[in-house]
Order: sequence, then structure tokens, then C-alpha cells
Amino acid sequence: MAQWSIGVAVVAEPYSVPPRPNWMGDWDGSVAVVGSTTAHSPPLSLRDKGTGYVAVEWGGITIYGVYFSPNRSLNDFEVFLTSLETSIRRLASGHVLVLGDFNAKSIAWGSPRTDARGEAVEEWAASVGLCLLNRGSTNTCVRQQGGSIVDLSFATPALAARVRNWCVLEEVETLSDHLYIRFELSRTQDSSRGHVARRLSRFPRWAVARLNRDLLEEAAIIHSWLSPQAPTEEVDVGAGRFRDAITHVCDAAMPRVRGRRPPRKEVYWWSQELADLRAACTRARRSYTRSRRRHLGDGEEDRLHEEYRRARKTLKLAISRAKEEKRQEMLEGLNRDPWGRPYRAVRQKLRASGPPPYGDSPAQLPARSG
Repeated sequence: MAQWSIGVAVVAEPYSVPPRPNWMGDWDGSVAVVGSTTAHSPPLSLRDKGTGYVAVEWGGITIYGVYFSPNRSLNDFEVFLTSLETSIRRLASGHVLVLGDFNAKSIAWGSPRTDARGEAVEEWAASVGLCLLNRGSTNTCVRQQGGSIVDLSFATPALAARVRNWCVLEEVETLSDHLYIRFELSRTQDSSRGHVARRLSRFPRWAVARLNRDLLEEAAIIHSWLSPQAPTEEVDVGAGRFRDAITHVCDAAMPRVRGRRPPRKEVYWWSQELADLRAACTRARRSYTRSRRRHLGDGEEDRLHEEYRRARKTLKLAISRAKEEKRQEMLEGLNRDPWGRPYRAVRQKLRASGPPPYGDSPAQLPARSG
């Protein structure tokens, strides 16, 4: 999510649903909606949940995360769709997204055939008034036994008209049988005027509506400790110092209003070594899927699948090791840098909206007399 500046995501069959405000799961933990923790992203608000679905409010949109096991009966599936329809009709009066793994097949979303579940989903979507967002016939789930298209995206008509670049990311390693699906929502037409105004402004602007008053006060106190005023100074020097102080304090307390998309970011534990391992894993998966399409024979397919399995295991272990090492570094850093990353992580203020009020690596706070 950090790399592509994703605002919100749906995760089917997560390892766990952590008790965090940006994670919302269904009753049995089979699906979750995850929101970005950056300050400029809207917060998640739980609207409803049941077995196999969870509904959240995010930026004026009701988002449903969905998962239904392939091992349950058709009757159970129809009961599930009825419950989902009831929830949508009760809660969603505006924009709605329904995203998840239905484990249903239909030629409507690119499968070679339509099964009973696929027919049920088609009827359900038509009854609720949802539009299918899936495009093409790229498999969303790839296993050694074969591929399938079971991960579906639906939206209400007005919202579907704003969807851009829906695609299955075949070239990205997910450490799962399922591939990532990504799309964008275009802005409303009125936002273009604000973009021009932001571009004409030279001094940074901040989203005052997202002001954190506690952080504002903390940043002002810390900056006064680190930048004491000189006994005498020129007016221009004082004005520049005051401008810089205001900029740093505002950056700490609220996100900036930006006119263009921020650059890609990485999670704090990511490294070039992990990037290389992921690239190797992606190449191995690509070779394996290519062999399946070309029917190179069971022996060659098995060999390539084993190479892919080993590459994926190596990447998983490396990620776990990197997370643990960074966690230890953050704990050790509490003694060296009490105002640094560990402090901001606890306060859930790790964000890319601006620099901290006292630089990337603050100096030790000076002793105060009196």
C-alpha cells in the first residue's frame, strides 16, 4: 500500500486481523478492509459486518470486503448473498464498492464457463444495481492445478463511471495464490479548479480541518527548545526564522495540501535486498506461468513450480527477518532518539506529509535552567 500510495484495500483470508483502527474485519476473520495510515487518507468507520463480509465508510464511499469459501454449499452461498444484499440496501444510500473473493465463475467476468455460483452472483448484482468492474480474462488466482477468475469488483453506476485503470497485477509477487487487483477513482469535476489555485500558490498550504492540536503544541514547544531566539537579530533574519518555525510546526501537526500525487513510498523495513528477492520471485513465477501456457510438460512445469516455491519461501523468510531486525532497532532507538521514529510510530504519525518539526535526526534537547 505504501509503495503505490494505496488509500484502502480489501484482504481476503488474512493471516490475522490486528486490533488497529485502520483494520476492520468480519465476524470470523476471513476478510478485512485496511486503510492507509497516512494523514491525508480518510479514516475507516465500521458500518456493518457479518460472516464473510465487512462494510466500512471511507471518504464518503461504503466499501464491502467479501470472502466466501469454495468448500461451502450452494444453499449457504445463496443465504450469504441475501444477507449481503440486505446489508447494502439498509446502509448504502450513495456510492458503494463491493470487492472480494466470491469463489464464483462466470463468462461475464472472463471465466471459460458459468457455474451455479456465478449465476447466483449475476442475479444478485442485477438485483442490487451494481456494475461489474472486472476487465479482460486474466486469472486472479493461480495455483499449480490451474488458474481461475474468482476475485470480483462491483460498484454502483455513478461510482463505476469514476473507476480508471482496473487491472490484475500479473508482474507483482504477492506471496499468495491470488494476484493483486488495483484501480483508481477519478476525482469529481469540481476539484480541478482547486488544483489550479494550489499550483499558483508558492507558500505551502495545510489541511486545517485535519489539525492535531496536541501535536501542534508539542511541536511548538520542541522547536522553541531547539531554536532559541538570538538576543539581537536583523528584521529579515527574524522573519525568515519565524517563517521556518511556522512551516515546521504546521508540517508536524497537519498534512499539506498537495497539487500532485506524492512519490512512491516504501515501508520502513524495506531494503534493496528484499527488492531483489521479490524481483527474483516474480521472475520465477513468470517462468512457471509461461510454462503452463505453453504446455512444456509435467516434468518442466514441476521443476519451475519448485523453483518458484523456493523463491517465495526465501522472500517470506527475508521479510520476517527484516521486520524483526527493524523492530529491534526501533526499540534500541528509544534510548538514543526519544522523539524519533519509535515515538512517531506509537503516536501513529508515521506519514509522508512533511518533515518532523525538528529535522530527521533531532539533537539532544538542551538542559533548561530555572
